[in-house]
Amino acid sequence: MRVLARVEAALLCQTGYLFPWTPVLLATGIGLYFGIRAEPELRDYAGLAGLCVVLITVRRWLAPGVGSLAIGGG
Repeated sequence: MRVLARVEAALLCQTGYLFPWTPVLLATGIGLYFGIRAEPELRDYAGLAGLCVVLITVRRWLAPGVGSLAIGGG
């Protein structure tokens, strides 16, 4: 449990400095999209939208440092 506390403390220290990772994550998403062989169906997009809603909702009950990862995962 001590390791998780250290990870959470490290994430809290980086709260204002996570914005520069935006282009990296955006480029990763674009690369993954162009790497698939077929266009995703509407149900795939609906599933991703549902996952985003769930992660944003769950973020309220997570610790502040871990909540940032939930938003990033969505």
